[in-house]
Amino acid sequence: LWAFGGWYQFQGGGQRVDGGMAGVRGYLTDSLAMSVNVSDDPMFGTNVGFTATYFFGGGSGGSVSPTYNVGTRMAEPLVRRDMAPQGTSTAVVSTQTLTNGGMPITVAHVNDAGPGGSGLLNDPFGTLGDAAGSPADVVFVHADSVFNGEAFMVGANQRFVGETIPFSIATDQLGAVVLPAATGGTNAPVILNAPGDAITLGLNSVVSGFSVVTPAGSGVVGVDAGNVLIQDVAVTGAAGAGLQLQVTGVNVMNATVLNNMFVGNGAQSGFLFGANAGAVLSANIFGNEDSLGYQLHRDANGFLRIGGTVGLGGFFNDDNGNLNNNGNTTGGGAPVINILGAGNQIEIIDPATIPAP
Repeated sequence: LWAFGGWYQFQGGGQRVDGGMAGVRGYLTDSLAMSVNVSDDPMFGTNVGFTATYFFGGGSGGSVSPTYNVGTRMAEPLVRRDMAPQGTSTAVVSTQTLTNGGMPITVAHVNDAGPGGSGLLNDPFGTLGDAAGSPADVVFVHADSVFNGEAFMVGANQRFVGETIPFSIATDQLGAVVLPAATGGTNAPVILNAPGDAITLGLNSVVSGFSVVTPAGSGVVGVDAGNVLIQDVAVTGAAGAGLQLQVTGVNVMNATVLNNMFVGNGAQSGFLFGANAGAVLSANIFGNEDSLGYQLHRDANGFLRIGGTVGLGGFFNDDNGNLNNNGNTTGGGAPVINILGAGNQIEIIDPATIPAP
């Protein structure tokens, strides 16, 4: 076994790269040589190479190789690697419009540059107010944006998405596609000091990837909003609940509440779910965390259906009645559960029966 080391240089296309390599080499048998080497340079980074050489008809240079004769070793051919491994990727640019259900998918961009903008990637809306009422399927809010004193009402069938959390949309051509980053920023967009409720859900809408701080009302509110998804939203210091979902009359509402964090919000609520007389609210709750507790309200003949199990006290679980939970925790005390009048109690159901938006 012996070691080797040296310096190398690549040139081409007007570029020059200098690097170094070191390794060890030896014979396992008279005819089989093996080596391991490590190279490093600014262009290709650090790479590990492995080689195996088998000599037919005797050892290298016509002699039996693992001899300890120095002269024979000097006759060994030089082993070198003339190429550096390089990962490749291919980007396909197409003018084809992606669709969902045959309808084109549209995206409106938003940052905190101030009033104005057209919603295009290189000319985003500068405030949430400018983006309000946009007919785009996705309102995509750029990372590191801070909207002070603003709020947003999500449109029907619209997705209100922050840049930093990967979010997939369904397409007819490519299946589920992750929305590409707009800026590459790492901080979730912040809605700060909203004058009332920070985010209001529309019918069949989605909210994902925001930090909501000290709104005068609740963090996220949905009333009779059909099928909704609320995921990866952090609500801190709301005067009301972190999340409030309410269904009235004879309406039906389905909600998926996934990986959210509610800290220090009012109304003793990480979340508050309510169903009025004759209404049905079904909610899956997975992987959420809150610091205060939660409230469940059901008026006479209302239906409040929770996907999984809801425990009293310090934890609530939802895993189809199993003891293993899906990560929901609360630092608060026992939940506030109000059941008014006759009719069904709060029902624990299979999460698979609750549709997603």
